[in-house]
Amino acid sequence: QFSDLQFVCNGQHFNVHKAFICLQSPPIKAAVEGNFQESQSATINMDSFRPSTVKALVQYLYTGGY
Repeated sequence: QFSDLQFVCNGQHFNVHKAFICLQSPPIKAAVEGNFQESQSATINMDSFRPSTVKALVQYLYTGGY
């Protein structure tokens, strides 16, 4: 609930909270705060990964574990 950023991976959408994710990942923060497409769309395309990998990333960013 209240998510304001999406990771999109091969048709699957992972809703996340930008403020929290940006604290955990400086590269993602740079993408959503810089002059990049992601800052306008609030969507980060992760099609080069498997959905299970993106799911593990989200879990790690939120919990510190898999």
